[in-house]
Amino acid sequence: MNIRKPKIQFTGKTKYEFELLEALDIELSNGDMIHIPKGSVFDGKTIPRTWIQVVLIFVMLVAPIWLMWVSAGLMVVLTLIQRFGRDLIASIVHDWLYLHKTYSRNFSDRQLLFFQLAGGAHIFNVTVVYVAIRLGGWFLFYKNKKQ
Repeated sequence: MNIRKPKIQFTGKTKYEFELLEALDIELSNGDMIHIPKGSVFDGKTIPRTWIQVVLIFVMLVAPIWLMWVSAGLMVVLTLIQRFGRDLIASIVHDWLYLHKTYSRNFSDRQLLFFQLAGGAHIFNVTVVYVAIRLGGWFLFYKNKKQ
């Protein structure tokens, strides 16, 4: 699958908010087509780093030594995962599917996985992001009503 890199620009409204400068027509893994119009706004990978890091630091202070090492490793992983990387299109499609809720949360999350792999993201990054979105994505999916 050859997907061109989307043209985006920083909106300046929030730290991570970007908008599409051109419309995208994307074929999902099931063959359905979605149209993401020019001007659509997204935030890339929503990674709640701050509160996760606070929890990990707390765990490092009170946990057994092996759990401290696991926590330290997770902090390194959070630092390495980029909000906008080679799998940018995966974030755009996933944000669009979560916003419009035309498909189930499970299907939307599988599209994130599909487009990350198609975009050439490293399997380690893909796995971490997919597990994180399956564990915490329910909040974002059900937070907003269907638009």
